[in-house]
Amino acid sequence: MDNIDYSHARYPVRNDFTEGHRRYWKRLAQPGNWFTGAQRIDIAREVRAARDCELCKKRKTALSPNAVSGEHDSVTNLPDVVVDVIHRVINDNKRLSRHWLEGVIEQGLTREQYIEVLGTTLHVFMIDEFCRGIGEPLNELPQPIDGEPNRYRPVDLIDVGAWVEVLPNEIDAGAPEADLAGKLVYNVYRGLSLIPDEVRTVFDLIAIHYLADEEIKDFRTGFGGPLSRYQKEVVATRISSYNDCYYCTSGHAMMLQTSLHLTSSEAVDLVGLTDPDCKEIVGIPHSSALIRFCDAFMADDPEALASARELLVTEFGPEAMVDTAGIASNFQRMNRIADATGLPLDSLGNNKLNALRDSLNGQLGIDQYRSVINKK
Repeated sequence: MDNIDYSHARYPVRNDFTEGHRRYWKRLAQPGNWFTGAQRIDIAREVRAARDCELCKKRKTALSPNAVSGEHDSVTNLPDVVVDVIHRVINDNKRLSRHWLEGVIEQGLTREQYIEVLGTTLHVFMIDEFCRGIGEPLNELPQPIDGEPNRYRPVDLIDVGAWVEVLPNEIDAGAPEADLAGKLVYNVYRGLSLIPDEVRTVFDLIAIHYLADEEIKDFRTGFGGPLSRYQKEVVATRISSYNDCYYCTSGHAMMLQTSLHLTSSEAVDLVGLTDPDCKEIVGIPHSSALIRFCDAFMADDPEALASARELLVTEFGPEAMVDTAGIASNFQRMNRIADATGLPLDSLGNNKLNALRDSLNGQLGIDQYRSVINKK
């Protein structure tokens, strides 16, 4: 089961990456709530097949994905609707909609099953993206463990305006989800909560790839590692902007502005942060190398990514490059959680902060993203 080993990677990888990825690989192989271990491994196999799917490539360039018919380049015997969900979430996440999900449900997939497919898809995708970011081969998938799904569904769910029901932030001490009580403060954490174990995996891996939950709320420090808090938010916002993720781009641009306000003595102009033609944010150290890495990472150009990787290592060090790849891969996951569940934007608690965020969204062009229609 411990078949993930980064000790021979070209660049030093922190042990917590290895340990966290191993924990998820162990969970991946086990029966879930609605799928067997073998089916979950097949979901992982489809995640990897989706990258080269010819139907997905044609749909992505079409005015509407529904204008192109055909079959996905599937490598498993999973139902067609499950294969389509996996491929659409990976390759055409900018155009997911409530109407699309309703069509998925009409084809026989329950919302609970959808969330397990979504969570499994995105945790695997994040770990694979991390490997791509640091220039290492993908990890061998684990062997499935026999057994039947537990078919567990939480009882006390609420409607927050998303496409699926979610857990509340306040959870009874005697509930099976009591360990999540008080942690679901951001809607993006709730997105997968129809399957509580998917949320637990979000918390487990986000603490390694980006920041732990309690650290996210402190804008004054990067909490270990070479990247400052605002350097981390540059990466988070840049990746999210490439995905046209209104929820994450808006949220992390605001976090970046807040961090700068609290920790930097000089004014920093963030206007170019979401502009692909902008190559540096003056006032943020190493922003040029960080942005170049993000741009190459999202361009899916192996040569450009290799060059950007080397530049970041040279200018900022190998640990910084690995951490940047960790953040970039995490937001490949978090953007898709937000946009595949239709989560509304969080309130910042008072009208002044909400107005500041709205102003920043306008300055950065975030209000022009297609996914804005799902968030307000």
